[in-house]
Amino acid sequence: MTNPQGSPTKKSPDVYSKVAELTARIDRLPTMVLPISVILALAFGYFIALYDVIDIGVAFSGTSLPYTGLTTTEATTVVSMGLFGYIPGALILGYLADKVGRKPMLMFTALLTAIGSLGNALSVNYPMFLVFRFITGMGIGGDLILVPTYLVEMVPAVKRGQYFNLVYIAGWAGLGLGPFLASIIDILNPAIGWRVIFLIGATLAFIVLVIRSHADETVRMLALKGKID
Repeated sequence: MTNPQGSPTKKSPDVYSKVAELTARIDRLPTMVLPISVILALAFGYFIALYDVIDIGVAFSGTSLPYTGLTTTEATTVVSMGLFGYIPGALILGYLADKVGRKPMLMFTALLTAIGSLGNALSVNYPMFLVFRFITGMGIGGDLILVPTYLVEMVPAVKRGQYFNLVYIAGWAGLGLGPFLASIIDILNPAIGWRVIFLIGATLAFIVLVIRSHADETVRMLALKGKID
């Protein structure tokens, strides 16, 4: 059944049949259909995730902690708040991605990560650290679940393993390079170095947001919305 504009008013068996047909066609493609910039933007989401997890420990190290205005207990709670944000981020943003689409929510996860990191860079008290750390965690939690979903729905089967590897390699690069870079920044100027560490994360997230804005919605989501053409 369709409305006057020709789009489905409810999901019929024919819609799901068309979705299966189109996603199967994607799987059979012999080559990649996504720009490399989009693939890199997806991979950078994992880079930022593991960069963030490790670098907050450097930002709250013994040399920097006195300049943050936090006690050791407060700093530990702030770190935990970010990890706690992963849970609602994955659940809520994953649910919304099924409703409004993969692309807008991938942009939103990058925006949350950028706002959270920027907010932490500018934080002047404990409540600010908690709030912005939770926002960062939500963005990262959503990204960790949406990036693989996007790849599964848009990457041909023959290339899927290759690009999944690229995403995970980017993540481990963040895990390896992040602490090294953050340690140098922290040692050079512990008074503001911790702010710079967060600013780097925010900058990377804003770059990812801009690149993802040029990505396409997945074929599966377009078909489910009735945009078969």
